[in-house]
Amino acid sequence: MAVASSSPSSRVELSISCANLMDKDVFSKSDPMAVVYVLKKTGFVEVSYLYILLEVNDAIISTNVVILSWY
Repeated sequence: MAVASSSPSSRVELSISCANLMDKDVFSKSDPMAVVYVLKKTGFVEVSYLYILLEVNDAIISTNVVILSWY
């Protein structure tokens, strides 16, 4: 049986950015957002959520997400 380490065995860094998003909201300007999920044994787990409350179509989203994994 494998013993879990106290330090992560894998580190993944995601860089997420977007600009010039299409206007798909019918009644107002769009609210840009980005959500990152990781698949675990129990299902998908949300690890990062970025939501911009500007109601603009020309917002620029840029963020880094670090995901640590233990095996």
